[in-house]
Amino acid sequence: MFVVRGVDAADTRGPEAPWEWTVDTTAPTVEIESAERTSTNSAEVTFKPSESETDVVCALFQSSDLENAVEERPDCTSPATFTGLDAASSYVVRITATDAAGNVGEPAEEEIPTFAEP
Repeated sequence: MFVVRGVDAADTRGPEAPWEWTVDTTAPTVEIESAERTSTNSAEVTFKPSESETDVVCALFQSSDLENAVEERPDCTSPATFTGLDAASSYVVRITATDAAGNVGEPAEEEIPTFAEP
């Protein structure tokens, strides 16, 4: 709590004006609801962040290389569609959320398997 009080030139003290605030230290989470191929070369990922005022980054990796993103999207929104995929390769989508206070959540990951004809 922070309290301030005004004092005039005659040393008359005014009433206290308290101010309280809460510091947000809780990181947001992301729930990946689905991650599936929609065609041989595209996939759609739907997700839901735990907080409404959250910046979301979606990163797509080939399953064989989880260090180097094939594509990375700041300000990602759901549903996210990825195109230009190789039908024979599987991928992993990694979604990370950062809230308005700057807390960064643990990334959520989901595998997107190779394309299979219906």
